[in-house]
Formats: sequence, C-alpha cells, structure tokens
Amino acid sequence: MKSFRTKVNGRRAVYLALSGQIEGQLREAYGRKYSKGLITQSGLANKLGVNRSAINRRLVGKTNMTIETIADMVWGLDQAIKVTIYDPATERGDNKQALLDPTLLSNSNTATVAPTTVAPTANTNSVVALPGINAFGFTTP
Repeated sequence: MKSFRTKVNGRRAVYLALSGQIEGQLREAYGRKYSKGLITQSGLANKLGVNRSAINRRLVGKTNMTIETIADMVWGLDQAIKVTIYDPATERGDNKQALLDPTLLSNSNTATVAPTTVAPTANTNSVVALPGINAFGFTTP
C-alpha cells in the first residue's frame, strides 16, 4: 500500500514552513478583524480591487502568493509585517524558529511531511477556524 506522505527536501521544507506561517498569520489577522465585525471577505476584496473569490483562495491557501500580494493583504487588513532571517545555530532554544531550520532535518536532507501538517500557524497549539469558510475551503452562509 502506497503511503500518502511525501518526501520533502530541506529547501522545499523551508518554503513550505514559511508559506504556512504567512498563510496562518493572514488567517489569524483576518479572523480577529472578522470576529469584531470590522471586515468581511467582500470588504477586503473591494479595498484591494479584486474578486472576493481571490481573497477566499488566498486565505485558505489555494494560491501561491507573491510578496506583493502578501503585502497587499497585510495592508488591506491594516496590519504590519515583520520578517526575520537568522542563523539557526544561534536560535536553537526557540522551537517556533526551528520550523524554518533545514539543518534540523535528517542527515539525508529530507523529511517526511504529511500534507495536513505542512502549514503551521503562528501559534501551533491551536487550530484557527476561518469565519465563513468550512474545512473544505468553501464559503458558508
């Protein structure tokens, strides 16, 4: 029986961890604003001049976002962004930073990553439910 897990090299693991962190943080920022009644997908789409479906795809991780798209989403949510590039040898005590550390992978420079564990959120101890979107990425009434 073939396993659903795939082998991911260190280079790809860094990309997947970074994109997962960004997507998770965008979902959390949107969720905070949405729960306060400050924004909807339609409102964010209008502010950015895109279709609501584009916002939905970005929030559920169905599209690869460019740096410009990420910056637009952050701006549209009235948030700020901070990126830190660091030497993992000096950050060993920080488990959250280890998510982007390719040197923590096995000696073969590959890791087994299940598709459902590739996109960690900023707070890996909780699951963030995106208001108005079900587990399959479809908009709910």
